[in-house]
Amino acid sequence: MFRLLGGIGLGVAFAETYERLYNIPLLERRFREEVEYWLSQYNTAKQRLDELSNQLKQSEGEVISLREKVSNLENHYNAIKEEINKLDELKKE
Repeated sequence: MFRLLGGIGLGVAFAETYERLYNIPLLERRFREEVEYWLSQYNTAKQRLDELSNQLKQSEGEVISLREKVSNLENHYNAIKEEINKLDELKKE
């Protein structure tokens, strides 16, 4: 374990020395690139999630509308069925 920590420490020390000697912020640049990459991934996923949420809301609205239409058709069907039953009873009399 100490070897691992020592190796990491030496790597960090080397990188810092390298950056200071050559005045190149290599680690910082790589870190920023990594952060920008993951922010881009996050923003893309968030945008897709927003699109899917909007589609879901539209679909839910359509389902509600269709349920209302079905309910109206069922009411209309039941009313007509009652009228037919009344006519059938009158016919029998």
